[in-house]
Amino acid sequence: MVAGSAALMRAVDPTLANGVVVNRIARTADPAGTQDQTGNGRVNIARALSDTSTDAIQPAGTAPVGSGGPFVGPYKAGATATSGDGTMSVNSTTVNASSTNTLTFTFTAVNDFGITSQVRLTIPTGWTPPQTAAGPGQVTAAATGGSSGCGTVGPLSVSGSDVTVTITCSNGKKFTLTYANATAPATATSSTFATATRSGGSGSPVAIASSPVVTVIGPPAQLAFTQQPSSSSTGGTAFGTQPKVTIQDSAGTAVTSDNSTQVTLAITSGTGTAAAALSCTTNPVTASAGVATFAGCKIDKVGTGYTLTATSGSLTSATSSGINITAGTVAKLAITDVNGGANPAAGVGFPVTVQSQDAGGNPTNVTGGTALGFSLSRTAGTGTLGGTLSGTIAIGANTVTVSGVTYSKAESGVVITATRTSGPAATAGSSAPFTVDIGPASKLAITSVNGGSNPTAGTPFSIVVQSQDVGGSASPVSADTDVSITLKTGTGTLGGTLNGTITAGSSQTTISGLTYTKAESGVVLTAKRTLTSDWAGDSAAFTVNAGIATKLAITSVNGGSNPTAGTAFSVTVRSEDANGNFSNVSAATGVSLTLKTGTGTLGGTLTGTIAASSSTLTISGVTYTRAESGVVLTATRTSGDTLAPGDSVAFTVNAGTITKLAITAISPATPTAGVGFSVTVQSQDANSNPSNVTGGTALGFSLSRTAGTGTLGGTLTGTIAIGANTVTVNGVTYTKAESGVVITATRTSGPAATAGASAPFTVNAGAASKLVIISVNGGVNPTAGSPFSIVVQSQDASGNAALVSTDTTMSITRKTGTGTLGGTLTGTILAGASATTISGLTYTKAESGVVLTATRTSGDTLTAGDSAAFTVNPGPAAMLVITSISPASPTAGTGFSVTVRSQDANGNFSNVSAPTAVSLTLKTGTGTLGGTLTGTIAAGSSTLTISGVTYTRAESGVVLTATRTSGDTLAPGDSVAFTVIAGAGSKLVFTTSPSDSLTNIAFSTQPTVTVQDAYGNTATSSTANITLSITTGTGTPGAALTCTQNPKAAVAGIDTFAGCRINLAGTGYQLHATASGLTAADSASFTINTGVPTPTSISPASVARGSADFTLTVNGTAFVNGSYVQFAGSPRVTAFVSATQLTATILASDVATLGSFAITAVNPAPGGGLSNAQTLTVTRGTTTSVSCTPGSAVQGASTTCTVTVSDASGASAFPPVGTVNFSTSGGGSFAPSSCTLSSSIGNSSTCSVTYNTSAGGSQTITAAYSGSTDDIPSSGTFTL
Repeated sequence: MVAGSAALMRAVDPTLANGVVVNRIARTADPAGTQDQTGNGRVNIARALSDTSTDAIQPAGTAPVGSGGPFVGPYKAGATATSGDGTMSVNSTTVNASSTNTLTFTFTAVNDFGITSQVRLTIPTGWTPPQTAAGPGQVTAAATGGSSGCGTVGPLSVSGSDVTVTITCSNGKKFTLTYANATAPATATSSTFATATRSGGSGSPVAIASSPVVTVIGPPAQLAFTQQPSSSSTGGTAFGTQPKVTIQDSAGTAVTSDNSTQVTLAITSGTGTAAAALSCTTNPVTASAGVATFAGCKIDKVGTGYTLTATSGSLTSATSSGINITAGTVAKLAITDVNGGANPAAGVGFPVTVQSQDAGGNPTNVTGGTALGFSLSRTAGTGTLGGTLSGTIAIGANTVTVSGVTYSKAESGVVITATRTSGPAATAGSSAPFTVDIGPASKLAITSVNGGSNPTAGTPFSIVVQSQDVGGSASPVSADTDVSITLKTGTGTLGGTLNGTITAGSSQTTISGLTYTKAESGVVLTAKRTLTSDWAGDSAAFTVNAGIATKLAITSVNGGSNPTAGTAFSVTVRSEDANGNFSNVSAATGVSLTLKTGTGTLGGTLTGTIAASSSTLTISGVTYTRAESGVVLTATRTSGDTLAPGDSVAFTVNAGTITKLAITAISPATPTAGVGFSVTVQSQDANSNPSNVTGGTALGFSLSRTAGTGTLGGTLTGTIAIGANTVTVNGVTYTKAESGVVITATRTSGPAATAGASAPFTVNAGAASKLVIISVNGGVNPTAGSPFSIVVQSQDASGNAALVSTDTTMSITRKTGTGTLGGTLTGTILAGASATTISGLTYTKAESGVVLTATRTSGDTLTAGDSAAFTVNPGPAAMLVITSISPASPTAGTGFSVTVRSQDANGNFSNVSAPTAVSLTLKTGTGTLGGTLTGTIAAGSSTLTISGVTYTRAESGVVLTATRTSGDTLAPGDSVAFTVIAGAGSKLVFTTSPSDSLTNIAFSTQPTVTVQDAYGNTATSSTANITLSITTGTGTPGAALTCTQNPKAAVAGIDTFAGCRINLAGTGYQLHATASGLTAADSASFTINTGVPTPTSISPASVARGSADFTLTVNGTAFVNGSYVQFAGSPRVTAFVSATQLTATILASDVATLGSFAITAVNPAPGGGLSNAQTLTVTRGTTTSVSCTPGSAVQGASTTCTVTVSDASGASAFPPVGTVNFSTSGGGSFAPSSCTLSSSIGNSSTCSVTYNTSAGGSQTITAAYSGSTDDIPSSGTFTL
C-alpha cells in the first residue's frame, strides 16, 4: 500500500525526491494505534497527493541520504501543532497617524500545521478595512521563497475585519500576509493585530501567545526630557551629561518623523540662583528624528535646585530633574570694584579689587602650591594707568585689593584689565567702564601765546597761563598763585613782563608785555610757580616774526667753504632787523663789497641788489688772489633802504688744487754717507703755494736718486695726510760720498701730482767702520800650496774708502772653503791710510767658493770684512787615492769597480802628465782579492776606474791599496774601509747543534740553522723556510721530532728554532735541515735520555681490605713506553697509556692487610730512574642498606628511613663511624637531610631520618655513607 502510494505520487510528479515523498505520506497519514505499532498511521493517499510540502524526511536514527534510498522505517514526522501555536511579526512597528502604509506580516509555524489549518489576522478599528480586491487595504498571502516557505498557503478570505488564510505548514516554515495601502488611525494609539491559529480542519482559531502591535504616532503634542542633564556640575562648565528633549504625541510616543521643531532650554523660573544664566553651544536646537540633542550647556552661578524648562511653541513644556552648581576651579580674573564705586580723581591713588572666579564667574579660591599673580593695564581710555599695577591672590583666598592705582586723565569710559602673570591659569578680566574726575591742580600750562598770532621780535605780546590737574584738565587753585615765565627753547632773549598771578578759585591768568628778540620758530616758554619753582608747564612751540630791516650782514662766503685763491666764489648778503633777524627790505637796495681785512686783492663781481620784499642777495663771481686766513669782507648799502654796513666773519682762502710735489729741504744740508738724513716733501698748487691733500686718499710718494752714483736707501716712501701739505721723511740714507746728488719725490698714490726734485747736494764719506778684502792674488786664481797676496781696505758703512785714524792691525782667516789657510795672515793699515797689502798667504785645497775674512785686532774699531769668493787651483799630482767602491757594499764573489784618482800634495785631484799604471792590493781583510786588479790613468787625467774586482769574504773593514807601477811618480793610496755582503744563499749549515736532552723535554740548546752563500757567508737577505727532521738512520726508530714552529722562516739568513724535543730515548741522534733550493745540512750527534717520572695522583687512592685484583691508574708526567709501576717497591704488570698516565694491576694479596703502601714509577735507561711515591691506603670495606617504615604512604604523609652501614672487611670487623646523607627522586624532603652513625651492633652502625612526601608514585630513597679514616664510602637505596 505504501509503495503503491509512493509510485502514484512519483507518477503525478516525477521530480519529487524520495525524502519528500516519504515526508508527504508520513505527515498526511491518519492516526492508527501508536507510532511504536504503526509508525505514522494509516496511509491517506488523497491527502498525500494534495500535499505540496517540500520537506524531506529521513529514517529515524540514520544519517541523511539525500534523494537516494531505500528508506528504512519507522518514519518520525514532526509534532502536530495545536491551535494557538505559531508566531506572527510585522515589518513596521510604528507609523504616523493618518499615514498610508503597506504592512507585511510574517507567520512562522511552531510544530506542524496539517491540511486545512488556518491563520486569522484581525485588522484593528480605525485602520482601512481589509479586502481581497485591489485598492486600499488589499490583503494577499504567499509562502516565503525557497525551502523556508509553508507547503500550501491559501485560499485567503476576508470577513469584516478578519483575514483568514488556509495553510499546510511544517514546523519552522513561514508565509507572509501583505496589508497594502492601509491608512492608519488619525490619532495616537497602539494597534494590536490579533492573530489566531487552528491546527487541522476542525474547531475555531485560538489566539497565539503574542500578536503583533503597531504604534500609531500622533502629531507633536508635548516635550519630554529623555536624557536628563547631570545632577551636579561646576559653574561655567558644560554638564557631563547633556540634556536631550523628545517631541512626543499626546500618548507620549516620540514623533520620530519630526525634523523641524525647535526646542528652547531655559533655567526654570524660581530655581537656582537669581540672575544665573544658561548657555549652550546652540539654543534653540532643531529636532532630528524627534529628538533635540543639546551640547555645551552650562550654568554660570553657584546654586542648588536648578531645573531646566524645555519649550517649543504650543507644545506642552517639560522640566528637567534638579541640578546643583558648585564653584569650579579658577578659570578667570574679574575686577569687581574700582575705588569703592566712586569716581577716582585724575592723578590720585585709588583701590582696585580683583577676584579669581571659575568659568561661571563664581568666586573661587586659589588652590595648589602657587598664589595667583596678576598685572593691571588700561584697555579703554586715553590716559596713563600708573602707581601700583600688580597684585597677588593668596592660596586659599579669592580676592585682593590693589591700592595706589593712579590714572592721569579726567575722562569717562575708562576700563582696567587684570591679566594673570603667575600661578594657576586664568583668563584676563576687565572692570566695568568708569569715570575719572578732574584732580587737584598740580601743574601749570601756557595755553595761549599772543592770542594765537606770531609775535614780532622786539614787540610786546601776551600769554595765558593755566593751572591743571595731573591729566592736563583745567583745575582752579585754592590760593593766589604767583607764576614766572622763562625761555625753555629758542636762541633769542625773553624780556618784558615775566610774572603774573592766578587768583584763588581761578584756573588761569593773562600776562601781557613779554618781548622776544629772535625771529625764529620752535620757541617754547615755561611757566613755574614763583616761590617754589615747581608746577612747571610749557607753551606749545610758536614762531616769532622779524622786525623792520635796519642793517646788512654777510651771512655766507662760498656757501661756508673756504674759497680757492683765483677761483670765483659767491657771497650772500642779508638785510636784518635791529635784533639780527633777517628782515625784508621795502625797496630794491643796492649793495657793494669791499675788503676789510686781508693782503690779497678782491676782484670779480662786487655789487648786487636786494630785491624789494626780499632779505637775501647772493653775489657770484667774487675772486681773491691770496691763499691766507683772516680775510674779512664788508657789505655797504649804495641805494634803496637805509641800512648800516655789515661784515663777514673772517674766512680762509685755500690754495689751488695740488698739481706737483716739491722737495723743500734736505737736513742736514750735507749728509754723511750711510747716515740717515731727512727729506721734506710738500704738495703744491700750480703757483707753488702749499696745497693740502683733499679727497678720500692721502698722497703717497717715493724717493729716488736722479743724480749721483750711490744707492739711496733707508726710508724711501712717505705720505702727505689728507688735510696736510707737508711731510718729512726721516731715515733716508745714501751710500756714496760725492757731490751733485739729486733726489726726486714721485707720486705713488692719491691725488695726481707731478714729480719734484731737490736741489743738488753733497754727501760726505763716513768714518771708517769696516774692513774689506778688495783683491786676492791680483785677481788671478792662487795655486794650492803656493803663496799669494791680498789687499785689505778700511771703509765707511756704505763701502766708501775711509782713512783710519790710528795704525790698525788685522788678521786673516778662512770664512768658506774646506782647505787650510796658512803663511802670512796679519797686516797693518797705517794711520791716515785706507789700505794695506799682505803677501805670502797659502791655501791647501783646490776648490772654488773660497772666501777670506779680515778681522781688526788693534787700532780703529772696524767690523770684519770678506773677500769676494775665489777659486784655488790644484798643485802637481803627487799621490794616489781610492775614492770610490761601487757598489758601496759589494757582494762576495761578485765583480765590483774601484775608482782611483791622482792628487797633489794637499789631496786635491790633479791630472798626471804621463800615462800612469796602477795596481790594487788588499790592505785589510781576511778574504781573497781577485778579478781585474790593474789599470792606467791617462795623461792629462786624474781618474781611473778598475772594473771586475772580486772579494770572497762577507765582512766589514775591508781596505784596498792603489800603487803606481809606471808613469808619474805618485805615492800609494788607500780606500776607506768598506763592507762586503754575502751572496745569494746556496746551502744550509747547523751553526748551533742541539744539546742532549730528555724524552719530550725541549733541548736546552736549541738548533740554529744558517743559510750561507757559496763562500760560506751568512746570506742575510734569505728568508728561506727551513724544515727540521730526524736524520734518517739515527737515534731510535719511530722517534718523532716536534718544535714550537717547524718549518720556520729564516730571519736575516738565520733560523733559530725553539721548543724542539724528541719523544723516544736513544743515542746518536742527528737533525736534518732542508729548504727549497738549498743544500741540506745535518747537525752533530746528540743523545735523548729517559727522564725520571713524576706521579701526581693515583686512582683509587684507597681500597677495601680483602679486595680482589684491581687496576690502579697512576697520573703524572714523564712516563715513557717501558715505564712500570711498583707496589711497595715491587714491580707490577704495567700498561703505558700516555706520557701522563700508566695503569698497573694490583694483586689481591697486596691489599690483604690494612695500611698505607708506596706507589712508585720507574723509567728505563738511557737516563730514567725511580719516581717520587704516592700512597695507596688499604681500609675497611663497607656496605650500606636503607629501609623506610612504613614502606608505602599517602602523598603528603611522612615515613621514617633507617640506614645501616656494616664493615665488610671480614676479620677484625669494626662498626663504621661517620655521616650518611639522604636524597630522593620523589621531590620530598628529609628532616634532617643527614644523620650520624651512632647505634652499633656487631660490625654495623645505624641512624634514622624522617622523610616527608610531596608527590605520589614510586620514589627511590638513597643513603650515601661518606666514609671515615678507616672505612671506605658506600651507598644503598630503598624504593618507597
